[in-house]
Amino acid sequence: MGLDVSLYKFTDYEATRKLEREASEEADRVWTDDYNSMTDEEKEASRQKSKDIYKSHGLDKHGEDSKRKERIELDSKKYPKYYMKIGYFRSSYNSGGMNNVTDDAIGMTLYDVFPHEDGDYYIPVNWDEALSAIKDMIRQMKKIQREFPYRAECHKHNEFRNKDDHKVTDERKALDVFKDHLKKHKENKKSFDAYSCGDGEFSIKEPRKIHAIIQGTHRNIFSNNETNPCTYLVYKMDYGFYIHSLEIVKETIEYVLSQESPEQYYLGWSS
Repeated sequence: MGLDVSLYKFTDYEATRKLEREASEEADRVWTDDYNSMTDEEKEASRQKSKDIYKSHGLDKHGEDSKRKERIELDSKKYPKYYMKIGYFRSSYNSGGMNNVTDDAIGMTLYDVFPHEDGDYYIPVNWDEALSAIKDMIRQMKKIQREFPYRAECHKHNEFRNKDDHKVTDERKALDVFKDHLKKHKENKKSFDAYSCGDGEFSIKEPRKIHAIIQGTHRNIFSNNETNPCTYLVYKMDYGFYIHSLEIVKETIEYVLSQESPEQYYLGWSS
C-alpha cells in the first residue's frame, strides 16, 4: 500500500459531493455495527440495499456520480508503458517508493507539488503553482543524476522481532539464508527480483554495487524519541525511472492546464 492519486473532472463539484455524501450516509445505516457477526446472506442483503439506495439517488452501484464526475487516466505520451499515467500516479511506502526516493535525494515529495491538509479524499489544486513545483523537482532530480547518482538506504533491525528470534548469528548462517532465497527465486518465475521480508533485504536479479557500509541509528517507528541501531548502505543509483515518473506528473498538470476549465479538475488523494 501507499499513496494513490487519481485525477477527476467535476462538472458541479459541490452538488456531486453533497449527493455522494448523503447517499453514503444513508447506505451505511443498512449495516450492523458488528460486520463480523453477520452471515453471508445478511451481508449480501445489505450490499443489495446499499446498491438500491445509490440507484435511488441516481448514482452507480459504488455510490459514484458518474454523470457529473469523470476519472481521467491516459497513457503518457513520453512513457506510454509506465504504470503511472496522465491522471494517475502513486508512491509505495517501501524504500523504493517515489516519495521516499525523492525526499532522500532532494528533500521534496509529491506533497510539495500538491500541498494540502489531510481531510477530504478530493483536493483542489493550484495547477499553475503545481507546474512550477514539479519543474523545480525534475530539475533538481536531474542535477542529482548528473552530479551525485548515489543513494543511502537504511537497513533496520526488525523491530517486530524479539532479540532472541534472530536465526542468523554468523557468516555461514547468513549465506544459508541467502541460499534459501536464491533457490526459491529460481523455482518461482513470478517472484520479485528485489524485495524485503523478515529475513532481510534481497536483490536477486540485479545486485547493487555497494560503495559504503555505515553504522548508525534511525528513529524507532513506535516512538519519536527513541533510536535503534541500523546499517546504511550507500550504492550507485540510477534515478531515471523516478525522473520519468515525475515527468508524467508534469504531463498530468499540463493536460489540466490545457483544458477549457482547469478549476473543474481535482485530485483524489488516498494515503
